[in-house]
Amino acid sequence: MSGYADNRSFGELIGRIEDLERRLDSLDTCTVYAMQREIYNLRAQLRAVQQANRLISLAYGKAADAVFMSEATQNEKKCLTLQTDTTMEKKNPIEEARRYVANAKEAIKKAVFDENLKIYTDGKYVKTAGCTLWNGCLIALDAVLGVKAAMKKGKRPDIKDYKEAAAKRDKKLLAAILAGYEVMHLSMGYDGTLNKKVCDEGFTQANAIIDRCAILIK
Repeated sequence: MSGYADNRSFGELIGRIEDLERRLDSLDTCTVYAMQREIYNLRAQLRAVQQANRLISLAYGKAADAVFMSEATQNEKKCLTLQTDTTMEKKNPIEEARRYVANAKEAIKKAVFDENLKIYTDGKYVKTAGCTLWNGCLIALDAVLGVKAAMKKGKRPDIKDYKEAAAKRDKKLLAAILAGYEVMHLSMGYDGTLNKKVCDEGFTQANAIIDRCAILIK
């Protein structure tokens, strides 16, 4: 129930992925392609670990509730449609993105960490934190990549649009998006994982995306 094995597996996979991503810029195209394939396979393993974390949530008794599943749908919609202060967003998007991270920190405190079980006890607030983190990242990403501005009227940007734009602009940013989307949007925002290590990684990845955008926006 404690999830120690999952935590260790998650940490090892994240460490390996980050090691590969750090080396991408210094390699030739063929080697980069091979490493990207390895990263893809590692991410598949990562998703398996995250699924195990979701089962921990189920065992804890939160996700089995029909209301909990309804909240999952509502939070997924929030992740896609959350409205922002457009004035602040345009004036200083990096500052605004960091404000979202600060708000997410306040939200996750309400999830209440169980010291004995070593997991959070309320997935609802994990979802709120995950959605807030990801939307903060989108503010920074849009400032750098211009994905939202390039969309036709009435069309909502998709994660594929951000991946494609980042692939053309900066490989490090692309790597951060791939890692961050898995943790913030899916594991936290959608699944409401109770695993603290996964949530901590979500905050790390959010800061990585925003920090990279801060460099590229100059």
